Amino acid sequence: MKINKQVALALPFLFLSAAAAVAQPQPPATTLSVQEQQEVERLRLELEIRDRVQSEVDRAFNRTTTLLNTLLFILTLFPIVAAVGVFLLRRSVINQIVSETQNQLEQIRDKFATQLEEEVTANLKKTTENSQVESDSILQLNSLISEAQAVLGELKEQKNILAQEFERLSYNHYYQPQIETINSEHQNHLSEFTLDAQSDLVAPIQELDANTNQILNANDYLIQGNAYFSEGRYLEANQSYNAAVKIEPNFSEARYNNSRCYAVQYRVNLAIGNLQWAIDIEPNYKEMAKADSAFDAIRSDAQFKKLISE
Repeated sequence: MKINKQVALALPFLFLSAAAAVAQPQPPATTLSVQEQQEVERLRLELEIRDRVQSEVDRAFNRTTTLLNTLLFILTLFPIVAAVGVFLLRRSVINQIVSETQNQLEQIRDKFATQLEEEVTANLKKTTENSQVESDSILQLNSLISEAQAVLGELKEQKNILAQEFERLSYNHYYQPQIETINSEHQNHLSEFTLDAQSDLVAPIQELDANTNQILNANDYLIQGNAYFSEGRYLEANQSYNAAVKIEPNFSEARYNNSRCYAVQYRVNLAIGNLQWAIDIEPNYKEMAKADSAFDAIRSDAQFKKLISE
């Protein structure tokens, strides 16, 4: 813009110089011509400098544009190259993992086959040895069952004797109130001791019978115990209930019926223990116990009263 102004100022000056050269004598025209040449030369130099500056600017701009385009092209290619690299790396890792897994599986298969072969060989040896001992074990088992049955017969006789003793003591208790406490405690200890002894001796028999008969579940033992209870066979009923809770400790119905059976036999501690367990599992048994006639024998007991009133 500055150069254009200078040119605009120079043109009028040139026109004036040309007019003066026409109107005036020859010597002044020579002086104006030199000035004009100098001005033109200066303008030429300025234009040349401007062209050089412009060319340098264009060259620098083109260089910068080329560099930016190159960088943009590289940045554009970088995600593609990275994706291809990740894909190739992932494929290589997968192939390596598959190869290692196959090697491990082959090792495990070989090891398992070896162990299986050893176990089969050991089982065959044990089977051969057990077949020789099996006949002796059966004979010993039959002998043990016979002895246990003989002991059970003796216990039944003692039970009948104790029942007669219990009737006698009950009669004395009716006519002799002054010894009520003594007879009651004697009967409790005598009954619990006798029934516990019978239970300890009957249990092995039932376990031996279980080995020769089919295995019953907890519900089957409950039904069996209920049948014994309805027949008045309280000892057998307790054994069935105990077998049921042994299989399923939190079987609330078996616990409650076991408590009823113990209560009928006036075995206070066992009755209250099983009843407490049943109530902890199912609180509705507390209300049932209040109206259940099976607990009449222990209803006056302080522990029973406390249990059903809590």
